[in-house]
Amino acid sequence: VERLQFRFIADPEAATILMKAGEIDVLPVDVEKFLNAREDKELMEVAWRTSYILPVADVIGFNLRDPDDLSKPHPVLSDARVRTAFAHLYPREGILAEREGGLGVIHDGPFDFRDPGRATSHAPLPFDPARAAALFDEAGFVRGKDGWRARGDQALRMAVFVLAGRNYWTEPLSYFRSEARKVGAEVDVKVIPSGLSQLVSSRKFDAFIALRRS
Repeated sequence: VERLQFRFIADPEAATILMKAGEIDVLPVDVEKFLNAREDKELMEVAWRTSYILPVADVIGFNLRDPDDLSKPHPVLSDARVRTAFAHLYPREGILAEREGGLGVIHDGPFDFRDPGRATSHAPLPFDPARAAALFDEAGFVRGKDGWRARGDQALRMAVFVLAGRNYWTEPLSYFRSEARKVGAEVDVKVIPSGLSQLVSSRKFDAFIALRRS
C-alpha cells in the first residue's frame, strides 16, 4: 500500500453502494450493519467481514453519597449488598447475545480483558434475579403488600442518567428496569440532553451509564 485516502460519507447506505461498486476498500460499520451484511449477497460477493473489540466498556456508576446532602451516605446505594443486587439484575448475557450478536466480552473489572496485568481473582456477576432478591432482603429492603421494596420509609428506588440519543444504552436500561421491577425495585431512566460529566462531578445523581476506555 503506497497511499491511504480517507473519505467521510455521511449516508451509510451511500457508503455501502460505493463499497459494492469497488470505490471503497475498507468500510467501518456498526454492529447491526455488520450482522445484517451477511444477508446482502451482493455485498458479500465483493467484501469480507471481520470484527474487532475496542478497549472500551459500558459501565454503570453508582453514587455512594446522598445527592441531597453529600455529607451523608446514599440512603440506598451506600449498601454494597444493594449495589451487588442491582448488578445481578442487569441482563448482560442477554443484551450481548441479542443486541450485539455475541460480538463482545462481559468484563470482570475496569481493565481491558486482554491486559495481562488485570486481576483474574473474580468472575463477572451473573444475571441472577433470585440472588438479587435475597440480597435486597438481607439489606432490609423487604417487599410490602403493594409489591415494592422498602427499608422503613426509604423506598428501594434509583434513577439512572443517560445522554439523549444513546439508544444502545436506553434500550438495555429498559430491560434492566423491567427485571428490577419483577423483584420489587424501581429503576427510573433519566435521559438528559447533555452535561453528564458535570452531573457526575456534582454528585447530584443516583447512577449513570457511560462508556469507559480501558
